[in-house]
Amino acid sequence: ALNAMGASTPVATASPVTAGTVPGAPTNLTIDAVRTTAVDLSWSAPSVSGAAAINDYIIEYSSDQGASWSTFDDGVSTATSASVTNLSEGTAYRFRVLAENSKGQSTPSSATTDTTVGDLPSAPTGLHRVEWAAQEVGVAWTPGDSGTGAITQFTVQYSDDAGATWATYPTQASGSDSRLVVDGLTEGESYQFRVFASNAVGDGPASEPLTEVAGLPPSKPLIDSVSVNFQGNSITLVWTPPNSGSTAISSYTIEENINGGGWQTRETLPEEPCPGDSCINIMSGWNAGDQIDFRIYASNSVGAGFRSGPVSASFVGATSQPINVFVPDCSPSLTVYWSRPASLNGSTISEYKIEYSTDGGQSWSVASPGTGSTSSSYLDTNASPDNAYIYRVAAITTDGLVSPWSSPSSPASPIVYAGGCGTQSNPYRIMNWQHLDAVRQNLDSHFALRADLDETTPGYADHVEDNGTLANSGKGWAPIGSDGNPFT
Repeated sequence: ALNAMGASTPVATASPVTAGTVPGAPTNLTIDAVRTTAVDLSWSAPSVSGAAAINDYIIEYSSDQGASWSTFDDGVSTATSASVTNLSEGTAYRFRVLAENSKGQSTPSSATTDTTVGDLPSAPTGLHRVEWAAQEVGVAWTPGDSGTGAITQFTVQYSDDAGATWATYPTQASGSDSRLVVDGLTEGESYQFRVFASNAVGDGPASEPLTEVAGLPPSKPLIDSVSVNFQGNSITLVWTPPNSGSTAISSYTIEENINGGGWQTRETLPEEPCPGDSCINIMSGWNAGDQIDFRIYASNSVGAGFRSGPVSASFVGATSQPINVFVPDCSPSLTVYWSRPASLNGSTISEYKIEYSTDGGQSWSVASPGTGSTSSSYLDTNASPDNAYIYRVAAITTDGLVSPWSSPSSPASPIVYAGGCGTQSNPYRIMNWQHLDAVRQNLDSHFALRADLDETTPGYADHVEDNGTLANSGKGWAPIGSDGNPFT
């Protein structure tokens, strides 16, 4: 500008302007985001605006690989970004942009590559390890939503620097697969893994990372024994240490299943329970009658090893002694009766064992090693009237545990009569010739004849006559008593 004082300082245009020309083509066209039926674009203004300032950008799109182009109606705008909407989900498009000024439109920018419009797959979930080897880690996952169209592949990435950088495993899993083995790793080293799905739209977000150590976990322990100390309220497990795998064993975990309630961790132990060739652990706090399954696994830096096979234990003890043992008096045979033990200690009685003594308890003989029944009585068919018997009883459980012996019964002998106790109110009952002959052994007792005795009565041949031959060395019946000592 000029005035009387002179010329002003010159002012330059924001961009070069060529008189009478259209703008140059926009540059750096980029697809910033892809959505279900839209894309977000951005670009750089032309380096030359032409003869006039740019007053609009025209966005074009093609769904036939550039054979034909359509214009997106976004009004008039000089902004260098835009969202192209109302596209068809699942269709591949390429885009280009033209600049316009008052002189006309520029040549188109370079077109983008074909981009399918739609939704990306969602992130896979549940990434976990499924295979172990010295230099391998096998992983599996649950696919997420496929987005637009089918999932075409899964890609696994791994990091050896806690996720600071990621390497892509060169082999992809197909869209219908959900596991992959990553090999070429360093045994004993820790890695992070992640996986993402791809479809026609592109690569979806990655899963949450999984941290694993390449290598082998410990093998399966072998449980050697399980023993119950009921009185000490403890159960002892002994097992053989397994192969440690790729690194040293760091701990053992004991799991329990009590009364079918399901598996749960009992305790985790350091490696110290195995000072030598075997490991031992004593556990307490049980309830009488508990049925417990146990299993064990070892862990190292790779992870938890394989579980042992289960072993079972019944936390039961021998019952207390049977009580109230007695033998009724005045019986032709001896039947032993008792009451069941007061405390079963979680056990179930299967039978009883019986012993007898004829010397007042100085020595004992077996009457029955096992009655085969839970009945609380036993008939001793071998008892003789010549001896006085005392009895004791022990309970045997279904686990083969034997209770302490009961207190002994009072002495008893079988009588040689049909019944009675020989008293005036309850006399011995005589029913045959043997009973009558036995009277001479108890002359101070009382008797009652309860049957007529004749040649058909048992004992006649032994004590009176046998086919015409008199008993008692031909004398016949031996009198009871004598003239000097009559029996009354």
